[in-house]
Amino acid sequence: MPNSTEGRILDAAERIFLSRGFHRVSMDELARELAMSKKTLYAHFASKDDLVAGIMRRRVRRVDAEFQAVLAMEAGFDEKVRGLMLGMQRRLGEVSPAFIDDLRRYTPEIFRIVEEYRAQAIPKYLGGLLEEGIREGFIREDVKPAMVVRMLVACVQGILRVDHMMTLDMPPVQALDTILRVIFQGVFTAKAREVLS
Repeated sequence: MPNSTEGRILDAAERIFLSRGFHRVSMDELARELAMSKKTLYAHFASKDDLVAGIMRRRVRRVDAEFQAVLAMEAGFDEKVRGLMLGMQRRLGEVSPAFIDDLRRYTPEIFRIVEEYRAQAIPKYLGGLLEEGIREGFIREDVKPAMVVRMLVACVQGILRVDHMMTLDMPPVQALDTILRVIFQGVFTAKAREVLS
C-alpha cells in the first residue's frame, strides 16, 4: 500500500497524465502541481517511466477489484454483463488518446504489459460469464464462449489503437460501445435483447 505522499503523487500524475498524456508533462510541472520538490518526487519514483508504471499497476489492481466485485454479485447474467460493460466504458473514458499514444510510443514495454493484461482480463472476466449467460438463456446455445472471447480480444486490441481511433474519428468509449454491441447482438438470444436493450 503506498504511503500518503506516494498516493498523492500517483493521484495527481494519473489525473494529469490520463487527460493530457505524459510525454509533454515535465516532472517540474508535476512537482509544482503537488507543491513539492522534485527531490521528493524522485525519492518515490526514480523516473517518469517508473511513475507511469506505478499508475498502470494501480489501475490494473482497481479494475480487477471492480470486475471481481461485479462477478461476485448475487445477480443474474444481465446485471453482471451491464456492470462489466459500464465498468469497461467508464475506465476507458478516463483515458485520453494522448495517454495511450504516449504509452505506445515512449514506454513500449509498459504498453505491451497493458495489452497482455487486456488479453488475459477479457477471457478471465467474460469467459465464465458467457457460459452463465448460456445457462440462463441470454446467450445462444450454439455460441462457443472461447470464440466470442477471442473476437473481443482481437477487436479491442485491433480497433482501440490510437492510429485506428484517429481514422475512425470517434472517441474510444464510442468505439468500445460499438464493438460490444456488434458482438453481443450476434450472440444474444431474443430474451437478452429484450432485457438488455
